[in-house]
Amino acid sequence: MMSFVRNAAFSWLLLVPITNVGVGAAADRVELPDEIRQALADNARRMDPVTVQWEMDRRTPLPAGQLLPKLGFPASPQEFSLNRSVRYAWHNGMAWSFQRDRWQQAADVDTAARPPLYGIDPPDEKDPQVRRIPPRLKEPRKLVKIEREHEVSVDRENWYNATGSEKSMGVIGTGRMIMITPLDQARQEHPEAVLILTDYLHEAGFKFPRTALEQGELQQSLPLYLIEQGGRVEDVRQKSADGAPCTVVDIHTGADRVRFQLDPARQYAVLVREVYTPSGQLLTRCSNSDFMRISDLDLWLPKVCSVAHYRWAEAPQQEPSTQPVAYETYRLIEAKIEPIPDARFDLKSKYNEPGTFVADRSLPEAADLPLGQVQFRIPADPSRLEKVIEDAKKGRVDFGTGIPPRGGRFEMIRWGMTLASVMALVLFLAWRYHRAENRRS
Repeated sequence: MMSFVRNAAFSWLLLVPITNVGVGAAADRVELPDEIRQALADNARRMDPVTVQWEMDRRTPLPAGQLLPKLGFPASPQEFSLNRSVRYAWHNGMAWSFQRDRWQQAADVDTAARPPLYGIDPPDEKDPQVRRIPPRLKEPRKLVKIEREHEVSVDRENWYNATGSEKSMGVIGTGRMIMITPLDQARQEHPEAVLILTDYLHEAGFKFPRTALEQGELQQSLPLYLIEQGGRVEDVRQKSADGAPCTVVDIHTGADRVRFQLDPARQYAVLVREVYTPSGQLLTRCSNSDFMRISDLDLWLPKVCSVAHYRWAEAPQQEPSTQPVAYETYRLIEAKIEPIPDARFDLKSKYNEPGTFVADRSLPEAADLPLGQVQFRIPADPSRLEKVIEDAKKGRVDFGTGIPPRGGRFEMIRWGMTLASVMALVLFLAWRYHRAENRRS
């Protein structure tokens, strides 16, 4: 391990700078050339409005016995694997995404207790590295295939967080639910929670708002974002990559060193992004390939982003490995630069099917209710919806069956606690995802 540390640190220093700015006392300060800065800014500006669809496959080469210490994941390699498809839309500070996750897990594990909406499992109350699952045999038991849908949007006022259906062996397990939260409230309660996934865009070299605190910001180039957040450009130089010239930019963010390889022939699109520890140990390497030009713009996006993790974010106590411990492969399915109607970002009007559970925290009456939300089910008879909502504002819940609810306030609290537990878990997973992404980027 020590030899690897020395070699990795040496590799960081190996390339001799060709382009440096300043001499003497100013030599420590390197400026990003205006040409590169402008090209990166133009790339980000052209990504609005944009609709992008991608798929992600996650896997690990590690045997079962190494998953817990190196990944913080006490299960089989098959269960760590994840297939995710995402369709994402962005326009003028508003975002929408629909994702479908597919994975396998032991047949006796309750998925409702740990929905991996962000590909991260909730912790055990006593040990944050252990999932809430029954004792596991050395060999995996029968695995079942799980599929879950999740739809999210952010407009200028609210965060809409909706779940579609979960299918296990072809059987639907959970129904449709939607929670509506004012953005100001989300920023106050969970500022670091990830509200919407932008994984592929991050690997492609862009920074789109993800967390509650970031909502309202516009899209940026990832290198320019790191510099804006206080990152220091340490080096800018030229090198050859696969026989073609590329520009290498090293940025020290404080916690990590990030190295970008940019393609001058494609408007300085990101070819490679590497994240190192301050001592020079490689943490993450993303290689982008098979670029496609978007519309008639001078905008290039990779069709494939291959990410190798040398330390998994859920096991930060581990020393980076000399070999990857996990892989993620992103494949671009479609990218379009075209107008997007504002209605796309308003899920409230979409989730109106009978039986849909609604928890609306944006209504003024929500503050006076026990769970801070007006909750109801969409009734089968549309003419009853207005009365159902008015009753819910007063704490009287009718779940849309046409039969007056039994239990009154108790029924409201019981259903509300169920939804609140699910949403609290979602927010916790979002926080852990944000923490993981910070370590990765």
